[in-house]
Amino acid sequence: IGDLRLEALANYYTFDSIPIVKRCLYLFAAAERNEYGILPGFVYENPCFYSGKWFLIDYSLMFICSLCDLYSHAGDDETFRDLYPIAKSILDVLDSTKDGDGLVTAESGSAFIDWCPGLFKSSSLEGIYLYTLDRWCETLESIGENDGAELYRARLEQGRISARKYLYDEKNGTFINERDKYQYSVHPASWMVL
Repeated sequence: IGDLRLEALANYYTFDSIPIVKRCLYLFAAAERNEYGILPGFVYENPCFYSGKWFLIDYSLMFICSLCDLYSHAGDDETFRDLYPIAKSILDVLDSTKDGDGLVTAESGSAFIDWCPGLFKSSSLEGIYLYTLDRWCETLESIGENDGAELYRARLEQGRISARKYLYDEKNGTFINERDKYQYSVHPASWMVL
């Protein structure tokens, strides 16, 4: 799913093949989800349909971003509304598994973020979650789903408050914290900027 998003964004400004992006989104939507409703990280369709048992929160969030990107680029209201229940379910499940500080954590499921061994991921995952919520709210507002947008906008604002309170180190001016063992990393900084 991570590759899908990057390839789709490049596709919009090169070949602009909307059908292939839609096809990929539907392939992931058809895959079996785990007990938390999280999508698998990959699917194969040849020689037969197979979805991996590698379920990653950040990849599921990228599915939602890819859906929002498709709507933003192509105005594909039909595909957005068709896949809306899956995207909504992912966001609602993640909201229900937040910790006492109101943060999505790698402990509530696995996350990839990067191949880097030893990388702590809590702050990066929160940044991806907040970025996704922001894209989701923009898209809901674009299609006139203002009631839904208000609910997710409130979650976004609460998440931003929690991230600033628990993940940001004002003294160092960056996102280092106890949850990530005070590890300096470009990953959470980048996602929080986005």
